Amino acid sequence: MKQFYTNKKALYFSLLALGAFSFAKAQNCTAVQTFSENFDNFTTFPQNCWTGNQPTSPTMGLTTGTNIGIQLYSGFATGDIILVSPEVSTIDGQHLLSFDVISISQPGTTIEVGTMSDNTNFSTFSAVGTAFAPTAGSTHQTATIPSNTGHKYLAIKFIHGGGHKALVLDNIEWKSATAGTGKFDTSKVKIYPNPTNGIFTIDTEIEVKSIEVYNTLGQKILTTAQKNINMENAANGLYIVNVHATDGTSASYKIVKN
Repeated sequence: MKQFYTNKKALYFSLLALGAFSFAKAQNCTAVQTFSENFDNFTTFPQNCWTGNQPTSPTMGLTTGTNIGIQLYSGFATGDIILVSPEVSTIDGQHLLSFDVISISQPGTTIEVGTMSDNTNFSTFSAVGTAFAPTAGSTHQTATIPSNTGHKYLAIKFIHGGGHKALVLDNIEWKSATAGTGKFDTSKVKIYPNPTNGIFTIDTEIEVKSIEVYNTLGQKILTTAQKNINMENAANGLYIVNVHATDGTSASYKIVKN
């Protein structure tokens, strides 16, 4: 009887290992040169070759609604939370990382961007640049990330400092620094009228990929590719308008609705 349970236990763990192998195979996590992830096709986390550490369970999950983002939640975690990208083959000093900070529940936290050689060994995290305080409704773009031998993952570390804090990120891109002009010409964009009653125009010769509008809580209230925007049903107040060009550059503008 003892032998039977021993064999059953061995079979159980063998099936778990086989399942893990099958999952990894189904993920098809081959290295990519670039990526642009908005998480809208995610149904759970981890998924689509994105992963991270889980100091407590769960500390990473998806937001609900039309525009899905990835939420990092401190809970009772004592350690930092690290979101890890799919494997890339281009940590070569010619690429950079950008992402939108959708919301941050409390001040006093910082974000640090880095690279990793192993997406299951979080001690391999190597910081690039200095940590910074996230601002809701902003887009952060790094300088070009230098080569680091053996490193093949991008990582975003949420340094929460304890307590209950939540950070939501979206539109994470790994792209060539030479793909576009590298600088958004803000003088070529005019937004009028400002203040507005809710109907305003983005007047620009720049080829626009998308326009996003955020309130002061960092909540995205509108995404469009149209330059004539109607926010008549939105509450009065200050809004941030992010204009993304097709060459990968972007800029933020303030508009007041009254």
